[in-house]
Amino acid sequence: MSMLGYARNICAHDERFYDIRFSQRLHTKSIKNFNLLNLPRDRSGSYTKGTCDAFAIAIIFSQLLSKSDLREFASSMDNHIIPVK
Repeated sequence: MSMLGYARNICAHDERFYDIRFSQRLHTKSIKNFNLLNLPRDRSGSYTKGTCDAFAIAIIFSQLLSKSDLREFASSMDNHIIPVK
């Protein structure tokens, strides 16, 4: 919950969210099928994305929100993210 609170404060104060980094990591063992996300890992096997960044917030939302709310969140993110060419 502290990650969500920190992310909320970042957004509330109009700071950049896309490159956010958390000092703590998301505990992936408690998230069902986390490995199916195929996120990159380092040589030790630790995830390099999705545990202490903006992706972690999306992953937390996937655990907390209803399916319809999650779809709305994902759609909103699609509308606000500009593809890099």
